[in-house]
Amino acid sequence: MTTKRDLSAFDIPLVAFVIALSVIGVVVLKSSGDTVNMQIVWIITGLGVLCAAAFIDYDFICSFYIPFYIVNLGLLGATLIIKQVTGETLLREISFGPVSIMPSEFSKIFMIIFISKYIDNLKEKINKFYLAALLVLLVIVPFVLTVLQPSLSASFALLFISVILLFAGKLHLRYFIIAAVIIIPALIFLYYDINRESPLFIKEILEDYQIDRLMPLLNPSKATEEDTYQLSRSVTAISSGQLTGVGYGNNKVAVPFANNDFIFSTIGAEFGFIGSVATILIGFGIVFRCLIIAWRSEFFVGRLLCTGVAAMFAVHIFINVGVATWILPNTGITFPFISSGGSSVWSSMACVGLVINVGMKKTKSLFED
Repeated sequence: MTTKRDLSAFDIPLVAFVIALSVIGVVVLKSSGDTVNMQIVWIITGLGVLCAAAFIDYDFICSFYIPFYIVNLGLLGATLIIKQVTGETLLREISFGPVSIMPSEFSKIFMIIFISKYIDNLKEKINKFYLAALLVLLVIVPFVLTVLQPSLSASFALLFISVILLFAGKLHLRYFIIAAVIIIPALIFLYYDINRESPLFIKEILEDYQIDRLMPLLNPSKATEEDTYQLSRSVTAISSGQLTGVGYGNNKVAVPFANNDFIFSTIGAEFGFIGSVATILIGFGIVFRCLIIAWRSEFFVGRLLCTGVAAMFAVHIFINVGVATWILPNTGITFPFISSGGSSVWSSMACVGLVINVGMKKTKSLFED
């Protein structure tokens, strides 16, 4: 058996969902007074990235999984080095002249490729302890580098994607139980520590501003008005939209960072509950198409790639909407294809291209013309 590329399997509904969210993003960004010219450039060039990822054989792309991992560590490490040199407390971007990239955005696709190929190469013996432990260690390194930027949301997203891939890769349940036995008591301890008058350990892990962002959810009584300002403004904006919204361009509630992390607040205000639900459904339409393609794929690595991408989009949408509606603490993350930013658009487009690539690859009989 060999493989062939079935162009008729190019997933048009998936691309339609992507274009729909991109258009919504441009419209909402323009409404919030943001300059949309660069966003349009990112989307158009991003569609080129999507096509490249869709038509370059994904087996060839995955063959570079180790270099991708090394580049990932290099970019994440570079942000920490620059941060130390400049003395900045927060640095998530690297500038190359007029262009800036956010390594944590590209880290997700690098890790999806790396974990998928690692598991595929060792699928018959992935549950040997030393191989599973090595993989977990290789996942922890970029996770820690992302935490140190610091970027809680990106690090959580990376961890979530990795866990889903390990589960889909048929890692034995005992490893998840061992992790739970270690992690759950640690989280309980940190919860009590953060609520102490003088925390013992949490200040060694998180910056003060990150602790302040967690307080409105973990201990509302200790949260200040400044801690809750962004969240309360977002909820006020969304609630003002009611069922059908206040109308395009009529949002009067100013929300900080309404062009990226809190863009859902503008959608809720101007298009109401109906527009908000429609946007979320389009987003999860992408997740659904990724899972359908994963289910249909005849190749294990292809199924893992699609599952990882589905997990990435799902966690981004969940966190973005959860933060905007005050269900989650203020750990901002982009809404795929809607929030402003080239790194987010390009990495998301590349992920969709990989999924389409998987969907077009079929087995071919040696006797087939």
